[in-house]
Order: sequence, then structure tokens, then C-alpha cells
Amino acid sequence: MICRRFLAGMALRLKRNKRLITVLVLFGIFLILKYRKSREPNTATTYKLYRTVFGENPLPLATQTMIDEIAENLDIRFDVLDNFISGTNLENSGRGNVLVRITMTNRGQTPIIAADWKIYAYFMRPVEADLMPYPNGIEINNSGLILNHVDGSLYYFRPIAGVFKSIQAKEERSFKFKLGGFCVSRTDLMPNWYITAENVSARVIASTEGESLRYVGYFDTENKWKRRPNDKYHPFSPEERFKKNSAAIVEGGSVLPVLPTPLEMKIVQTESVHITLEEWVILDSSLFTEEVRILSEVFGIRVGMSKPDQRCIELVKGDVIVTGSNGHANNHPEAYILKVDPAQSIITIVASTSQGMFYGVQTLRSLMDHDWPHGRIPRITIKDAPRFEYRGLHIDVARNFHTKEQIMKVMGSMAMYKMNRLHLHLSDDEGWRLEIPGIHELTSIGSKRCHDPAEEKCLLPMLGSGPFDTSSGSGFYTVEDYKDILRFANRLHIEVIPEFDMPGHSRAAIVSIKSRNKHSLMNNQEYSVIEDDDGSVHFSGQGFRSNVINPCLYSTYMFVTKVISEVKELHKDIQPLKVYHFGGDEVATNPWEESISCKRMKSDNPSLLTDYDLMKYFIKKVANIAANVNISVGAWEDALLERKDDNFVPFSRNSFQNRDIYTYIWKRKSEKNSPHRAVLFANNGYKVVLAYGDHFYFDHPYEPDPEERGLYWAERMISTEKTWGFSLKDMKEDSRIPCPRDAGDKNICYNLKSPENIVGLQAELWSETVRTGEQMDYMIFPRLLAVAERAWHKAGWETTMKTTSKAADWSDFAYTLGHKELKRLDKLGIKYRIPLPGARIVDRKLEVNIEFPGLAVDYFDSEKKTWQPVKGQMPVKGPVALITRSPDGNRFSRKVVINV
Repeated sequence: MICRRFLAGMALRLKRNKRLITVLVLFGIFLILKYRKSREPNTATTYKLYRTVFGENPLPLATQTMIDEIAENLDIRFDVLDNFISGTNLENSGRGNVLVRITMTNRGQTPIIAADWKIYAYFMRPVEADLMPYPNGIEINNSGLILNHVDGSLYYFRPIAGVFKSIQAKEERSFKFKLGGFCVSRTDLMPNWYITAENVSARVIASTEGESLRYVGYFDTENKWKRRPNDKYHPFSPEERFKKNSAAIVEGGSVLPVLPTPLEMKIVQTESVHITLEEWVILDSSLFTEEVRILSEVFGIRVGMSKPDQRCIELVKGDVIVTGSNGHANNHPEAYILKVDPAQSIITIVASTSQGMFYGVQTLRSLMDHDWPHGRIPRITIKDAPRFEYRGLHIDVARNFHTKEQIMKVMGSMAMYKMNRLHLHLSDDEGWRLEIPGIHELTSIGSKRCHDPAEEKCLLPMLGSGPFDTSSGSGFYTVEDYKDILRFANRLHIEVIPEFDMPGHSRAAIVSIKSRNKHSLMNNQEYSVIEDDDGSVHFSGQGFRSNVINPCLYSTYMFVTKVISEVKELHKDIQPLKVYHFGGDEVATNPWEESISCKRMKSDNPSLLTDYDLMKYFIKKVANIAANVNISVGAWEDALLERKDDNFVPFSRNSFQNRDIYTYIWKRKSEKNSPHRAVLFANNGYKVVLAYGDHFYFDHPYEPDPEERGLYWAERMISTEKTWGFSLKDMKEDSRIPCPRDAGDKNICYNLKSPENIVGLQAELWSETVRTGEQMDYMIFPRLLAVAERAWHKAGWETTMKTTSKAADWSDFAYTLGHKELKRLDKLGIKYRIPLPGARIVDRKLEVNIEFPGLAVDYFDSEKKTWQPVKGQMPVKGPVALITRSPDGNRFSRKVVINV
């Protein structure tokens, strides 16, 4: 009776509230449509309330023997299951979650029991991002494990007492969870997971150890290798690669005599000189002693004091007049003239500076390498000068350290292709890499990563560096190391630009200075860069909780002044410091919201209303500190943009006293929140270095293949051809986006009124996934040659944009790499990427091609059990395994297989 009355009452209320019913129905339909294809499972929950209230039962203490056995016998397998679980949320380049699975198999004879052990793992994507932050951890469903976020990319799993079930000998245990974003590459995962417990030594879990990443499963379905259902990229098959190579390479391509391509060149192949070591001499020159030495050392040609009548290489000081992009003729400091005269058997290089002479010598090296040791050089006259004054390479040694010797090896190849700026990223959240006299903690603590949760002796072990301070996560340049780099750079006419990233990306500095303050006998706070009691809560883009220096402390600027002055001193008498790069990128949102000092500063200064105002204040202060010692500054683009309504526009150039302010344009060209920024910066008087992520970020993969190393936020793939194909007209990709209202004259967005302020190009190698020198070589080369070509030489097709002309030019460039330049890199010991072969089978006959014609392709002879060269159209019966061989025959590409 009561139930009937209740139901009748509810029916009456619903009848009176048809509008409410309609709203509820429509809302339900909206939710169904919004999430119609979402199939995100519930894989984790926040820490159970009753455990927070009543606590957990204590776990038994793990012994060293237990830790050692688990490390040796626990087989970990990580599999990406589905990048599409967020359904239609992924459309229009949206971001969702990816479902992953960890499988733990006990390969030992002893059960893995619950104890106070922790397994530390690295995830570059946030784990269960929808539940973050989770200070007490989250419970991973069906695992008996709690996951805690330590900081950045570091997490750990631990067993729950009474819930975790022992993993018996030979037993397999799996559980699933979600990562934010996508996971489409093996190198999205990091090596060297480790296990430890209280009062025992940590051990790397053997199944995750080393660079093979063999614990990561295959990406064998489109849900695994695609970021979203409408992602156009997939791993290339041999047939697709064959088609791409055929379309890109024009028949009859030729080998260029010199890379980068000279400004003017006249060549007569029918006449040549023949250089022999015994008969030829390099005429000594008091003006160009270093260049004479280089030629003599490289080719073993003797140096003579008097000029012979013939068979002589002479370096002559003289003006070289070239016409610049502004139409004015002048004596260019980097220009040279090279003449090879077969009739007189004399080679002459003319330049007005040692820099110009050095580039002339590099051109002669290139000509001689083409036919060395036969030593024949055709009659040729070259008049040459660079397109851009700034031709740079940025190397991140903070995320993973790379030795002085590796940096010098790369510099040697840079000089060979006339690159003249080395931008060293010396600090970041994960490491500080240069000794600063007077603040030894920056390197005694900030240069090392190891297992030390309190961070008393090292930083947390991010990015797969493991529990010990012997990996690529640890290391720094001593004062003498850095001076050696400067001396070598000086010989090669390369300017070194040091970068110490601030105010964001500064966790290594923050931890180091906190330790210094803690252990100071006098409680010396002179270099403090944060407040100990700052309650601001923020996360950086890389998941760090506290990585931003406080701009409201006087001591912050004492620290900045100390760093700049010490770095300036290191450069003195070797290569005087011209540009100090302070980074300034990717500062977390509202990082100083609860800072007492910042609240006080805002109340005292009406112009400082927001954190954007504080950021601008910091940047001006740092720039002025540099200006006071006659140093220009550089910064990533976002450091020099201020928010105006919904857009970002450059700070007024008049805000800075420095002679030059360099801004590095790194984001994609069509950024909607900061459109036209390259043009706006140039027109406002900044020196603009184009470093676009979708052309010049060498931490990105060459192909959209899960087995290729690299990140992919800017572009899924950046091939050598894509880098080579950059044009200044690409800057206008944002031409359809309206000019920001606060930019002033609207023409300032669309017309480059100060083209001279576009000073050059720079390639970037960020090192999150680059831990070895060989990996560095692979990611930089041969793409760096493409940057060198574009930075030195303006191609005709860049003006006309004729595709036929561009295709012919690319073919010549590709032929030159395959027939000549990769051989030169082999001699330097550069472990460049060898392109994978393209292949197809027609009428049961195999045809192959290659991105750089001239490289040999081998097939595996199943009968002889050896690799043999592919010759012509080769008959085949079944699947064929193929590799590309380096010119010196010592290295090979990854294997591909084509089926009949």
C-alpha cells in the first residue's frame, strides 16, 4: 500500500515536471554521444579510506637475499594494449588515455612474497592522470599493489599487506592501468627498473636492464602504433618505402662536389689537378697558421716556407665581396674564394678572415675527399658565403649526460659542414652539468642521479638512470673540461652558447641549493631560489611538483649573477662569452600563488598583478644582469611572450638593455595562441633563430615506426628530407590566423619588414631518450647535413616553389649523401642512422631501392646462412630479409622482411 502511494506520487511529480524530464533526457543523450565510443576501464582507485583511518598491517622486512632474487628472477613485460580507449575524445587531435598492461612472471624457484620492497619504474606519461594528485598512492585493481608518484617520471609499486598474493615459482601475474596521452613507441618506456627496501641495497631488475628495452612488447596492431583512430601514420612496409623512395628520387641524380652548396661555382670536369703527397706542398702562412695545420694534418701534405712554381696550395688574405640579401655588396667575414688551376697546378684560397679561410679549407677538404686517395680535383672556381650568420645545433646534456669527447666529435663534423653555433643545454630538472666555482653542490648533488629519496647525495633517478650514479644520468664538465670544449670550438670557429634553464626546468638547481642551505654552518641563504614554506601547488609539463625558481627573492638574483659571472670567467681568454641563454620555457601555471614573498611584492607593486607579470619581471632582471657585463641573452620563444587577452605577443624590445636578444622559435608554426610570432619578434627588433619542432627537433623519429627512437609531440616523423625541405615560406603557415589585437599595426604580422633579424636556423637534440653516444649520433646524423645545407645555401625552389626543381635538388642531395658524405662520416666514427631499404616483388623478382642512392642492400641467403648483396632484379621464392649496409661495411640498418 505504501509502495503504491509512493509510486503514484512520483508519477504525479514527473507529470508536472515534463521540462525537467526533457532536460534530463537531453543531458543523457549528450553524455551518450560524447562518450559513445569510450571504453575506458576502471583500472585503479584512490587509496582506500579505511586504510587511511586505520592504517595498514605492517609488512615483513625484506632481506638483501630476497631483493637480489627478485631482481634476478622477476620477468617484467610491459604491453601497450589500446591507444583508442578514450573514443571520440581523441578526435580533432584530442588527448585521452592509453590502456597498458604489466605482466610479472616469477622465473625463480622461490615465491615472491609481500614485504616492504618497492619496485621503481619510469613513465613519461602520467599514470592514472584522472586521479592525480594522489599523495597516498592509488590501488591498481587486481594487483595487490599500490602505485605512488614520486616526482617527474618516477613511480614505485609496493605490495599491500593482506591483499598482495605471493607470486609462486613460474607463476604469471598481470594487471592493467592507464597512462595519459599516447604510447606508440618502444622508447616511450625507460630501462633499468629497480627494487629496493629499507636497509638493503637497491638492485636493477635484470629483465629491464640495458638499452634493448626487450621488456616492452611488440606494437603489432593499429591500436598500438596509432595515437588516435584518424592518425594517418603507420609503420612503413618495404613496399611503401620503395614507393616513397621512387617518388622522391629523380633518375639521373648527381653527386654534388661540395656540401653545403656554394653560393657560386663554376666547374670543368674535363680538366683536373692530381695531388700527390710527395710532390705537393702547402705554403706556410703566418696569417692562417691553424688552417695550414688542418690541411697538413688531414691529408699528410707537407708544409713549405717558399712558394714553388707549381703543385702548391696557397692561402691568401684578401677581400671577398658578396651581395647580401639586402642587395648591398660588402666584404663578408665568412666568405672565401677557392680556385683550382690545372694549368699551373696551383690551388688558391682567398679570405679576409681566419673564419672565411677555415670554410674555404673545409670546401677543399670536401673536394679532395671526393676522389681521395687518388687526389684528382677538377678545374673549379668557387665564390662562397653563408645565407645565415647563425647555423646552430643544440644538444641537451642535462637530461642525460654526454662526455666532452662525444661533444667534440660532434663539433668536428659540425665544422666540416660549416655550422658555427653549439648551444649546450647545461641544466634542467634532471641535472646540472657544469662546475660553478663557489657552489659545489650544483655538481656534487645536482649532477648525479641515484636512489636517494631524501636527495641528500644525488637527485632522484629519472628517465631510466637506475639506482646508481654510474649511468648517463650522472656526470658534469669540470672547469677544465669546459675550457677544453671552448678551446676546441675556437679552433673550429664554433661559438659555444651555454644555457641554464630558468625559472622553470630548475629542479636540479633547487635541490642542490636546498642541500647547501641545510648543511651551511652559518645558515647561509645567499643563493636561495625558493621559499621553504611556499605552499604553491603546481605540476610542470614533465610531472615535477617543484621545479620553478622564485622571482620574488633577492637571493635568486644573487644566484643568477653568480652563475653568469663564473661562466663569463670560464670563457675569458679563450672565447669571450657573447650570449647567455637562460631558457625560460614551459613554466608551470601559477607556480608562485602561495609564495609569501610574491604576495608581498604584488601588494607593493600595482604593475605585478599576475604570475605572467612576475615572469616578465624575472626575465627583465636576468637580462639586465647580463647587460651589465655586456652580454646578450637568448631564450626560448615562450619566455619572451606576454599574455594579451587570449593571445601571446612579444615583450617590447625596448624593455631590454642588451645589445641583442635572441629568441628561439621552437613550437609548431601554426600555434593558435601565439600566431605570427616569428615575424612579430623580427619586426620588433629581436634576433630570431628558427628552431621549429616539426622540422628541426632531432629527438623525433625518422619514420613513424614504434622501433624508431624518439618523442613525437611536434610531428610523428621528421625525415632527413623534411628537414632539408624547410623554407622561410613555411613561416607563413599561420597566415590564416588573425593578427593578435595587441600586436599594433596589423601589417606587422603579415609582412616581414626586418628580414635581417631572421638570423639563422638551429637543430635541437633533447636527450630524454638519448642515453649513449651512439644514440646521439643516430638522432643527429644525417639530418644535421640537411640543416647545414638550408642554413648556408638558399635554393632556387625556395623562391619559385617549383616542385620539379625541388625534387631534382633533393635527388642530388640524396645521391651526395649515399655516394660521398656518409663515407666521410664513417671516417669520423659517426654512427649515423642507416636508412632502411625499400623493396617490392614483381613477377617473383625482388627490386630494392634506398633513400640515399649509392648505399648497398643485402639479403639473407638462407642456404649459405650469410648476408649477400642484392644484384639487379633477383628471383625469390619466399620471404626475404633485407638490410642496408654502411659504405665502410661495418654497420647495418635494422632488418626488414618482404613477403612474396
